[in-house]
Amino acid sequence: DEKTMELIKAKGVFLEVCSGTALAERNLDAVKTLLANGVPFGLNEDDPSPYFGGCDYSCVEAISRSCKGEGLRVSKEAEAMCLMRRAIFKGGVGMDDDEITKGYELNR
Repeated sequence: DEKTMELIKAKGVFLEVCSGTALAERNLDAVKTLLANGVPFGLNEDDPSPYFGGCDYSCVEAISRSCKGEGLRVSKEAEAMCLMRRAIFKGGVGMDDDEITKGYELNR
């Protein structure tokens, strides 16, 4: 909610976000909301193991952009979920290359 996002920004709290996990948990729109409201966050991959869908950094980047691209080939689950999101015109987070780079830099 807006009050929580304002509190996070006011207190200087930094969040880590994994677009792959957010997609798997059907919370990708929350990442879009953070981006749109200027909440500081960095991109991360939670666990690229096959047990968790196998979404590595290339997969996280594809989801963070438009939910399409070569990166999705590493995870059939992510590829299928992105296909469903694109079918209902939601797509990925909508981050551009500069925002993705900034997300990695902030996470260091």
